[in-house]
Amino acid sequence: MIQMLRSRFTAVLAAAGLVAASASCAETFIPRLEPGSALFEVEYTNAAWGRRWNGFYVDAQDRVYSYDLGDARFDLEGSGDEFTAAELAAKYAHDAKLVTTLAPGEALARYDGVRAVLTTPLTAPRGMCADAGTLRFSALVYDARTDTYHRVLLHQSGDVAQANLSPVALNLYHWLSGVTGTSSGACDPFDA
Repeated sequence: MIQMLRSRFTAVLAAAGLVAASASCAETFIPRLEPGSALFEVEYTNAAWGRRWNGFYVDAQDRVYSYDLGDARFDLEGSGDEFTAAELAAKYAHDAKLVTTLAPGEALARYDGVRAVLTTPLTAPRGMCADAGTLRFSALVYDARTDTYHRVLLHQSGDVAQANLSPVALNLYHWLSGVTGTSSGACDPFDA
C-alpha cells in the first residue's frame, strides 16, 4: 500500500514538473533592467476602493513593458521622485510583460528631448477628481555616480493634475500615451 502511494505521489510530482517546465518555456523572457536603461515611465497608483499600482516603462532598447504590482504597498514610491536603480528594477519586475517593440532608435531619439524639459516649470497642481488615482507620464534621468534615477514629470492627471510647460514635454507625453495605449481621461485640464 505504501509503495503504491509512493508511486502515485512520484507520478503526480513528475506530471507537475512537466507542466511547470512547459509553462516556463512558453513565457516571454524579460531581461534584467540594466542601470540607466529605463528612459520613460507611465505609472498609475490608486488607494481608493483598494490599492492599484501598475504601468509601463520604455527602455533604451526600444522595448515597452507593462508591470503590475496589484495591491502591493506603495513603499517603493516612497521618496517621491528619487529612487535607486535596484528599487526601480524591483518595481518593474512585478508581473512584467513585453507589450511592444518600437522602431530601432526611437526611444533614444525621443529621449534626446528630455534635456529641454529638465528646467521647465510645472503648472500648479490642480485638484480635479476624487478617487481617480494618479496617472503620471515621466522621463527617467539616471545618475551613474549615485546609481539613482530622478523622475522628470511630463504630465499628470487624476485626483491632482499637473503638467510640464514645455512643448517638448507635451509631445513626449502624447508619444508615451500612444505607445502605451494610456489615456488621461476626463480628469485632465491640460490635455491639449
